[in-house]
Amino acid sequence: MSRFLAAMARRLRLVWAWATAAWIAPAIAGAALFLVLVGWLQPWSWPEPAALGLVLAAVALVVGWALFQPLAQTSVARAADRGLATKDTFETALHFEALDGPFGERIVERAERAAETAAPAEAAPLRSWGRRWMIAGALAVLALGAALIGNPQDDVRAQRAEDQAIIDDVAERLEERAEELAEDPLTAELAEELQTLAEELRQAEDVDEAAELLEAQEQALAAERPNDFASQQAAAQGLERSLADRPLAGSPESSPAEQLQALAENVGELSEDEQAALAERLEALAEALAAGDPATAGALADAAAALAAGDVAGAQAALGEAALAQGAAAQNVNAQLAADGVAGELGQLAQGLQGQGAGQGQGQGQGAGQGQGQGAGQGEGEGQGSGSGSGGEGGGDGASGEVGGADGGSGSGQGGEGTPGGTDQDRVDTNDGATIVDPVALADGEDLGLGGTPTGPTGEVIGQGQGPTGAGGTRVPVADVVGEYADRATEAADRQQLPPSQQELIGNYFDLLAN
Repeated sequence: MSRFLAAMARRLRLVWAWATAAWIAPAIAGAALFLVLVGWLQPWSWPEPAALGLVLAAVALVVGWALFQPLAQTSVARAADRGLATKDTFETALHFEALDGPFGERIVERAERAAETAAPAEAAPLRSWGRRWMIAGALAVLALGAALIGNPQDDVRAQRAEDQAIIDDVAERLEERAEELAEDPLTAELAEELQTLAEELRQAEDVDEAAELLEAQEQALAAERPNDFASQQAAAQGLERSLADRPLAGSPESSPAEQLQALAENVGELSEDEQAALAERLEALAEALAAGDPATAGALADAAAALAAGDVAGAQAALGEAALAQGAAAQNVNAQLAADGVAGELGQLAQGLQGQGAGQGQGQGQGAGQGQGQGAGQGEGEGQGSGSGSGGEGGGDGASGEVGGADGGSGSGQGGEGTPGGTDQDRVDTNDGATIVDPVALADGEDLGLGGTPTGPTGEVIGQGQGPTGAGGTRVPVADVVGEYADRATEAADRQQLPPSQQELIGNYFDLLAN
């Protein structure tokens, strides 16, 4: 009887699983077909895997519940009695199995005799459920066919997968760049911004959205750039070059801040003549730095005044303040140059995503110059240049001195023109009668003389310089050449693959010239 009841329990589990599967199979197959059809209508990648997962989950649930659901032996005996029409033979035998005496033995013997001839399959037969299985089978065949046959959304999904691979590649490059920037405390915040941008890129639906994210970050970095950064950069780099040529203290390889600090420690050992000469030089440096680094300039001026008055202690304190101010200014410049470099890289990546592939671009640069002429053919010009990008080394070179690019790129500024006779040249609001330097004439060998005189002591000119004087044969009317210059600029922009923001800047410039 025990062996029969154990076999009967297994049979009941099978019957239950078969019946449950037959009842839910049409619904599961219908749901799977629906998901596959969704994949035909929408370029989503999840419907077909979801359909397969639904079927597998249903099978696993039914099989698992059939195998592990609790099944009491009395329930098995009652099912056997009901299926075999043995009344309560097996259930009663279970109740009186432990009863000692002739009465209990006869009940158990009767159940044992019934178990010898009984079969679990007779007690619990399997129903065919033919109609339900036919419906489920038909729906399953339709779902399988729809999944295997190509549909219009396959190409879209393939393109999305390709786009996602490109976006992931760009995100990885940003993460690598962020790791490099994170090593320097000055650029740690910039590294966090790049890391956040990389995470946002991975959530982008297509390359267009990813390109928009890159451009938005590029514009955000550009908006954070101070308006007077070119002056700050010129001051910091000009002072560095000046002190490398003529160190104040220590070795030429020392930074300006280190030289100023060393000078503060040793200024008391200088003679009176040396202190007087140093005061003059500090005053010249202060005048040169006034526009780009007023904090350092003010401290240098205080140090010069203290030395002139014989106050060595005051000069030492002022030089210490100058060292701190110049160190902070240099750090700010370096941090902004790094941000400019990253902005240029983001622009190149955005342009690559927009149609030219996520390749590494070449840095772009830009520069601008301003000048005013003064009498007697001498001009005093001021210019600024800046560059940003990657993939090279460059600098902006204006009449006011050199300005290094950020990681690459180039820019140029040109000093103003002096006019003969000692009169200033009026501002020209239109192109009527205006002239411009003709590079063709310069290429033919005509010399463009430079007049004017430096405004500071020799070797200490930071941010100022000479402007060209005289119109001569090197100048032609703007109206005669602006069209040709615009064509050349357009060709150059196409060759260098300038980012859209730079192309717009160049276009606006020549639009103004043409008016």
